[in-house]
Amino acid sequence: MIRFGYVVARKSLGAGAGSALWAQQELPSKNPVYAFHIDITGTGNDLSDIDRVRVRRNSVVHVDVQMTHLLALIGRFTKRIPATTATRFTIPLYRLTSADQVDAVEFAVGLLPGNLEVEVRTKSTWAAGDMGIAWTFGEDEDIARIVGQPYIMPASMSTVATNQNNQRLVLDPPGVLGALSLPSPTNMKRVQYSVGGRDIVDSSGVGLLESQEILSGGGSDPLVLRFDGEVSGRVEAILDTDASWSATDKELVYWSAA
Repeated sequence: MIRFGYVVARKSLGAGAGSALWAQQELPSKNPVYAFHIDITGTGNDLSDIDRVRVRRNSVVHVDVQMTHLLALIGRFTKRIPATTATRFTIPLYRLTSADQVDAVEFAVGLLPGNLEVEVRTKSTWAAGDMGIAWTFGEDEDIARIVGQPYIMPASMSTVATNQNNQRLVLDPPGVLGALSLPSPTNMKRVQYSVGGRDIVDSSGVGLLESQEILSGGGSDPLVLRFDGEVSGRVEAILDTDASWSATDKELVYWSAA
């Protein structure tokens, strides 16, 4: 049975960069959680003022991702395309396999019972306001993770130089890989991904963007690559950036279920 809960008391935050933290005693601990739902208030505040979200279970990180990547992931797997001008969002702890499922979701993956923490970090543009949290929970007991790995990827970074310096970008998602999120695809001259030793992607950034738009109805920045089959293993990426690439706040993100 699917159930719903929330915390009555809201978290107040002053203007500027900061964080709202919901600790163990405020969150459910006896049932798997399928999603957390956050809403924000404050003059002019919206999702563009949110920097990053984190979820921990028993001190282990299960979600650690920039808001831009989180919204792109949600948009690729549901019929609801989140807008940065919105004032509420969801941290999903399950993996949808089709956008058509959003109206009849089977929560096959959740976050196991345990000591949970949820943190939402704000940017310097945040005005004084507050945040509330609610959640969807039930009885299934699998684990999902959404984790971003920040990398410094300079402009005009070539494949040859990357290989010579042995600077492949590496992610280690547990279980079945649901999606990878790639920043600024139009500024990628070449994108190469291997998963579990298998070459999955070798394309230009623009070509990859077009393939995702035409094949599975989604393309954005960040660009989310969906994997609907049984894909698992270490992810290695080699990215060639062009001269207009900006290295600010760039990261690769995986969404996996184990």
